Amino acid sequence: MSCCPAKEEQKQKCLSMTHEERLAHIKKRKCQTYGMIAAGCASFGGLVGGLWNQIGAGAIGAGFGGACGLIFGSCGLLEEAKRYEKWDAEAEADIAAEKA
Repeated sequence: MSCCPAKEEQKQKCLSMTHEERLAHIKKRKCQTYGMIAAGCASFGGLVGGLWNQIGAGAIGAGFGGACGLIFGSCGLLEEAKRYEKWDAEAEADIAAEKA
């Protein structure tokens, strides 16, 4: 069981959108990516700052552990945005070739 649709399904969904819808989807995914990275950094800073007096330098490990899910989880969204950009460029090239 997969946690996300297959690339073929994603490509079909992408190609069924208009160019403007694809660009909006890409922009949304990139904003979500940056938001997750910022939340991960804030989580890291908050955990380290809050735990430093109690456990010392071990707070760095606790902070990283708490933040890495957000930071590394954002990679999937960014990869999806990159795939959509690639498929959008291919679709636009196909449309331009058909018109020529």
